[in-house]
Amino acid sequence: MYYSKAKKELQLYEIEFSKLYKRIMILETIIKAQIKNAVISTYKNDCFKIFQDFFNKKRIIEQYDTKHGNSFLATLNDQEINSTRKFVKLVDKLYLRHILQLILDIHQFRNENIQKNFYRKKPEKFGNLIHHRQNLVDLRNDIAHYNFNRYSMKQNDYYEALLTYEIHLGCNLGELLYLPNDLNHKPSVKEVLDKIYQLRPDLFDKNIPHTNYHCNKDRIIVDLYEDIAVLNGWKYNELKSPWGVIRAKYRHNEEKDKNESEDIYDSSELNIGIERKNISEQLSLPI
Repeated sequence: MYYSKAKKELQLYEIEFSKLYKRIMILETIIKAQIKNAVISTYKNDCFKIFQDFFNKKRIIEQYDTKHGNSFLATLNDQEINSTRKFVKLVDKLYLRHILQLILDIHQFRNENIQKNFYRKKPEKFGNLIHHRQNLVDLRNDIAHYNFNRYSMKQNDYYEALLTYEIHLGCNLGELLYLPNDLNHKPSVKEVLDKIYQLRPDLFDKNIPHTNYHCNKDRIIVDLYEDIAVLNGWKYNELKSPWGVIRAKYRHNEEKDKNESEDIYDSSELNIGIERKNISEQLSLPI
């Protein structure tokens, strides 16, 4: 019974979990890299000294205890590496929970120059990031430990948390600048594609080659469709297949081309009518 249940859940969430886990790993890597860049460029050789109190917190150090020792504490006490190298090594060892604590709770990190270099989109208020912090940590843990029950209940909150941090760090695949969660509940594929076109019309432009992007444009559209659909009420396992989304994209482009052709035709007819009227007036002839 338990085996069958576990197998069914693994099959249900396999693709979704693998994609989300990859995104979380990318986000963690970007956050750590940005911390090192922003802090070292601001505080130079004093970077470890400035954040020493944070690294020396007992409740943080204890989180890195293992039966083989504590590599975090060993780095902290290493007298053979310089201040900058020690700061870099300690940041690399931090768990996601502690990374977020560093960037959101430690006042030395609120330095204006650090904020400027750290965020792609600097938050107007940090309350939004703080609000989503626990959900981001829980998402990582639920995926790592296959907590399907909690994940299924908090899926929408998790997507909001992940996308919020991706947007502010500049690492979301669709390069969005805000959460597109303003559609009707469970929007149609067409409604989602209309939203993507509103946000990223370049992805639909046949004259812009795929080579202008870091990956195929259709892949970006599919990923945006999945994010936006889930944010607006769908469960991941209810979504259309990638092929279904791409076919809908081609229909979207065909409809757009048809509408543009009709607009051009109507405009031409109007111009011809105006020209005929002007010529008739000049010749004093009936139209």
